Amino acid sequence: MKKSSMLYRINNFVELMIKMFGLSFYVLAIPVIALMIVPPFFGFAFSSIFATAIFLGFVLFLHLSIFDTKIDIFGIVSLGDFNGKKFIFTIFILPFIVGSTLKLFNIDLNITNLYYFSQITNDIMQNIVKMNFSENKLLFQYLMMVLPMIPIILMSYFFIKIAIYWLFIGLGNSVISLYHLSLIVQ
Repeated sequence: MKKSSMLYRINNFVELMIKMFGLSFYVLAIPVIALMIVPPFFGFAFSSIFATAIFLGFVLFLHLSIFDTKIDIFGIVSLGDFNGKKFIFTIFILPFIVGSTLKLFNIDLNITNLYYFSQITNDIMQNIVKMNFSENKLLFQYLMMVLPMIPIILMSYFFIKIAIYWLFIGLGNSVISLYHLSLIVQ
């Protein structure tokens, strides 16, 4: 009995290591793969990095807000089925919770906070430039490619959530206005 239990634990540990390797490869390789796929549509200028970051923000939105995310035995991440509860929670309930908490503590977030976040990213990039990458130039090039995309990815992720939220709120207000208009007309 002990031997089979030990083999089961070793098997689970090996599967976990394979999944972690595949997942880390996915997280590290997706920006590079997106930079190979997206720029031919937009040209190889600054706009290609911007478009790639928006694409990655959209992918992040799909994984975190709409679909179930599945990780197979090799750590490859894929989108699962549509999750209505997850969508309703992240689009409707979570903004009210976050907004109420921010209002309770009198915290005002606006566009300048996003500017400060991009400044923090620029500071991190400058510190990375000051580091010694004499042995690993590939890591330096990767960080210089990915770090400028992080604020754009996060801004596009939150913009998509806010846009969908206000779309539903606008549609709800339109239905209510049409209902009141039909009451007035009758």
